Order: sequence, then C-alpha cells, then structure tokens
Amino acid sequence: KLDDVNRKQARTDIDVLITELNRPDLFIANDLTNPDDFIFLAGIASKALYSARSYVPERRGAIDSTLHLLATWTAERSTLRQWKRNANWDREVFFLAHAGAAIGHYQLATNDPAFETAFRAIGEHLGKRIDRGRYKHLLSRPNEDYFRPADNAAALYTLSLYDETYGSTFTEANFNDW
Repeated sequence: KLDDVNRKQARTDIDVLITELNRPDLFIANDLTNPDDFIFLAGIASKALYSARSYVPERRGAIDSTLHLLATWTAERSTLRQWKRNANWDREVFFLAHAGAAIGHYQLATNDPAFETAFRAIGEHLGKRIDRGRYKHLLSRPNEDYFRPADNAAALYTLSLYDETYGSTFTEANFNDW
C-alpha cells in the first residue's frame, strides 16, 4: 500500500520511459518502421509524461525535454506524409489524434508556442470536421473506409487539450453529439 501511495513503481516506469525515448538510435534502430507506430507511441507516451509531471516534480526538466523531442518529431513536416499539402485530414483521424496529443501535451506542460501552428491546424480541423463528419466520426486512415471509435475518442481527447490551451469550446459540442 505504501509503495502504491508513494507511486514507487510509477516513478521507476517514468525513468525507464524517459531513458528509452531519449535513446540516440530511437528513430533509426527500432521496431517502429511504420511512422504510424511512432505517432501512436508519441501520443501515448506524451500522455504518460504529462501526467507524471504532477507526481514527479523533480523530473520535470527531463519530462519537458522528452515531450519536446516527441513534439519535434511529430510536427516535422518532412517526416510525415500527413503534413503534405495533398493529405486529406478527413481520412487521417489516427494521425490527428496522436500527433495532436504529443504536441498538445508539450504546449500545456511548457507554454512554449514552438509548435503552435501545427497544433492550431490540428485542433481547428478536428473541432470543425468531427461535428460535420458522418456519424460525428472521421475516417481513421486514408486506405481504410472505417470509422474507428477508439481513434475518434482519442481525437476528442486531443481536442480537449486544444480547448485547454486556447480556451475554445470545441470539445463540449463535439462530445455531446458524439
């Protein structure tokens, strides 16, 4: 009980996560050969790191640095095809949800507007398009005509980060309809 209350295992897990995400070969020598796999990792890991800031305050510097690394990779326009001009974001909710989470967690943690353009583009698109989307969903991937509820739920979470950052109200309207 004492270890649980003191978050002993959680602190150890955060140290492991920070260490592994800061490996110099992370982007070149791993099992994440598909960029979508890394986007998913970035979105989920950023959530864990952002949450950890409250109970591991002595690691905030390392957490913020790692969040910056994830946001930088995610927002890099030459890395991901979804940033190209001809990408149809109405068929990219998986990308929008996880890329937006990685960038949003960094911005909320640090108030650094370095990735504001990317985050605003994602937030504005999700905020306006989910509401108009068929069944209040967007398609998950360009090569699949599936409305995946988990991806759309993650998009609503990302939209909540956007609302918290910029004071908009997209989440409530979209969540109530969803």
